[in-house]
Amino acid sequence: MMAHFGIACRGYKEAFPSNNQLHNHLNAFNAHAAEGARIVLDLSASPKEEQLEGIANSTETRVKAYQNIDSSEAFSAVIDSGFGRSAVNRQFLYTLPHTTKAIKELMIRGISGRQAVSELATFVFYLRSNHGVYLKLRIAALIFDDLGIELLVGTDYIKAWNMVLDIPRQLAIF
Repeated sequence: MMAHFGIACRGYKEAFPSNNQLHNHLNAFNAHAAEGARIVLDLSASPKEEQLEGIANSTETRVKAYQNIDSSEAFSAVIDSGFGRSAVNRQFLYTLPHTTKAIKELMIRGISGRQAVSELATFVFYLRSNHGVYLKLRIAALIFDDLGIELLVGTDYIKAWNMVLDIPRQLAIF
């Protein structure tokens, strides 16, 4: 069974079968809107939530992921636009069907310092939508001995999958 996905315009609650048709619709809508009155959204008055002091973690979205569609046990996948290459924790990787290959040693710099990595794992995992539809995703991730989380999806796959992060609501939108 193959699912058919369309692209929706939230303003008109209208679905379009392709990105091109949506873009044509948005261009026409924006041209019409530019002729009308100017609209200003004032966000300077007060933020919705209290501001954090110091360094705030504003680049990541944590989502539930599954090893297969029959699994009731979820693991945590962190989608982080502040990390360039996707990574997986070696201990967690042992629980997944996967393949590994040696790569030229890379020195990865993160918050906790530098770490050398020289292996890449390829495996499949699933994300479930709010409507019960599963997304099957194949990823090649650097293997870390102590990542601190099970899976970190970096900008390499955020870009490849055209993912949009809604950080306040902790959503990954495909």
